[in-house]
Amino acid sequence: MTTTVATETAPVRTEHERLLGHAEHLRVAALELPALSNEERRELLDRILDASIHDVPRLQELLYGLHALITVHFQMEEGLYLPLLERELSSQ
Repeated sequence: MTTTVATETAPVRTEHERLLGHAEHLRVAALELPALSNEERRELLDRILDASIHDVPRLQELLYGLHALITVHFQMEEGLYLPLLERELSSQ
């Protein structure tokens, strides 16, 4: 990997590292979910969402935030990763 490529891909790697910690919490919650009672599931969701089901503005904020993360992730990949891959493939 050249310095130029490493420099160009650094933002993607940094963002992935930041998001992986959050994603791991979701994976663990998914694994635990079947064994939980309904009350424990509600507590788990409350911890993950950090909001009451009655707090519509907070739930909207979380959903819009998730949408933004996913959208930015795809934009970063399309703007950084895919051009690098295309350049590499075209040079072969």
